Amino acid sequence: MANDIYRRCGCRKPDGTQYKTLPARPTADERSESCPRMADPKHGSWAFYISAGKDAKTGKRKQHRKSGFPTEKAARVARNKVAATIDNGTYTAPNKITVEQFLAEWLPRRERTGKGLKPTTVSNYRRYIENDITGSKVGVMKLSELRRDHVQRYVDQLMNDGRGAETIHRIVAVLKTAFKYAVRDGYMGANVAQDIDLPTVERKAITVWEIKDLQAFFAEAAKHRLGDVFQLIARTGLRRGEALGLRWEDVDFVEAKLNIRNSRVEVRGVAVEQESVKTDASKASVELDPAAVDALMRWKISQDAEREMYGELWEGVGHVFTMPDGSPLNPSYVTKLFTKLRKTAGAPALTLHGLRHEHAALMAQAGVDVMIISKRLRHSNIAVTSNFYGHLMPNVSRNAASKVSQLIDAEKSDVHTLHTQGGFLGTKNAPAKINNDSDKGVRPSPLPDLNRRPALYEG
Repeated sequence: MANDIYRRCGCRKPDGTQYKTLPARPTADERSESCPRMADPKHGSWAFYISAGKDAKTGKRKQHRKSGFPTEKAARVARNKVAATIDNGTYTAPNKITVEQFLAEWLPRRERTGKGLKPTTVSNYRRYIENDITGSKVGVMKLSELRRDHVQRYVDQLMNDGRGAETIHRIVAVLKTAFKYAVRDGYMGANVAQDIDLPTVERKAITVWEIKDLQAFFAEAAKHRLGDVFQLIARTGLRRGEALGLRWEDVDFVEAKLNIRNSRVEVRGVAVEQESVKTDASKASVELDPAAVDALMRWKISQDAEREMYGELWEGVGHVFTMPDGSPLNPSYVTKLFTKLRKTAGAPALTLHGLRHEHAALMAQAGVDVMIISKRLRHSNIAVTSNFYGHLMPNVSRNAASKVSQLIDAEKSDVHTLHTQGGFLGTKNAPAKINNDSDKGVRPSPLPDLNRRPALYEG
């Protein structure tokens, strides 16, 4: 269309009204109604307008207008770019909402709608939004004007400022998640936080205790009324929140297993209960070894005695591990207690979450297959397990190769025996010999049972 490219100026008529714009291909009447100074091709600036469909809410036709171009060609190139976005469905109408304004509205809504966000996730998102994104060069930009290179320069600046690689990954993850909804709502044409070059996260090697350190800690923890909490975590690999969120209805003594449904976490110093756990895989049941069952039974007897002593003052609502009056445990209190007991026991530095790593390490040392370890720890996929604990499994591959070799050598020995007895393959006696062996029962495979339950602890 010829008239969608035009020239305009700020001049006014003697009566104070503004002159009409001058199209790129004007008629005589259009020239007469425009500013007389438009005869000078350098007077005014070029602009364009284009139809952008109808507003989904109001049903009114939308038009995209932009001015300030020095030449007709520049205005036409810009107009064609907008037309392309309209054709491919990525067009976004100009808007004044900034990134930080959108995030301030998006996070509370995202917390309440759909599947919602866990309190810990909301807390982390809010921390990155308030401390890192708000007030930054990206935060103050309009959503409609933000481009991928702006986000990349923001990430580069974070790296230059010394922010940790993992923190940068999480900040960009917040932007990427939020921009997905901005695109859906028509504020952006594309998610510009995708495909950003991020710093490499160097995962630190997991450190664990030796058996003697674990036994020394258990001996010290046994002196405290909550010692069984740590017994259960070390013997099952539960996360802190999962152990503290356990309720007696989740404990199956008959099948010797736990059903993980809740997680008790701490958000800004306040303990809260999450109805869902970290991942969908985390909802799987966890089998208990006899020692873990004993610890739970021992604790239940102790808790029943406390309940009877407190009587009507008992505040319990079904949690397995509680304070003496039945009230749920505060996660930070349990962490501080662990540190205190560890130091008293003289064990090397280790976090409470390190007991979960300890459980995985002992399974790896016992030769348990990585798939079984991953399933028991309820990781989202086996790659997570390999990344965390791969360095603790140096002998697994070697042991597997050795077992395969034993199998081959065993089969070769059998074949040699058959051959010396005149029953080598191809002779008429061979099938009868093999059938006779099968009648006596299947020969045990030299391969190990990789699904066995390892004896992780003694005593």
